[in-house]
Amino acid sequence: MAEANQSAFRAEYHTLVVAACEWRAMQADPEVLAGRVFDRLACQNAAPDLHQAFQLVQQVVDETYREDSGRRTIMEAIAGSRGAPLPNEPADSQEAGALRQALAQLGRREREILQLAYWDELARPEIGLVLGLEAVAVETWLERAQARFALLAGRRTGIDATGADSPGLLRSIKPGNRSR
Repeated sequence: MAEANQSAFRAEYHTLVVAACEWRAMQADPEVLAGRVFDRLACQNAAPDLHQAFQLVQQVVDETYREDSGRRTIMEAIAGSRGAPLPNEPADSQEAGALRQALAQLGRREREILQLAYWDELARPEIGLVLGLEAVAVETWLERAQARFALLAGRRTGIDATGADSPGLLRSIKPGNRSR
């Protein structure tokens, strides 16, 4: 029965885990990292869930960076870029750099909830599972983070943005090509 749960979970969330690994790890092979995540999930006796999967995604990505100390995590790259393009991004992307800087200025929880919603493309209930939050708290955090990001993005780019503009702006600066 555990193998059936593992297989069903992997079938349902494979593309999500690959996409999550891709933008978090930048130059590492996201398929390999996702394979490590699912291997570790298979070693657990309990039925897998999104909370465990995202904890393992972060753990596997962190280990990858420790193994290759020349790489930077996405947040280190964003915070240190000062608007410079990320790998595989056109050099003429000043607005994207300014938007990444606005994202980097947010608190960890605000950044995380925006990335889960617009880079990992999780539904609100899935975000709640990953973060251990109730649906009302997810919505509150998300609205607050969108408004704050829009304010910071407006200051950095001159764009007259509102919280409602945040999803499109965030999707435009997602590193990597894969999506859920």
